[in-house]
Amino acid sequence: MVRLIKVHLLHRLINVKLLHTQTWVTN
Repeated sequence: MVRLIKVHLLHRLINVKLLHTQTWVTN
């Protein structure tokens, strides 16, 4: 259960980083 939460948080962090990179590249 704890592992699943950690993976979920990591996934969110990666998505946010990707999103920021995308917006930075487009701008």
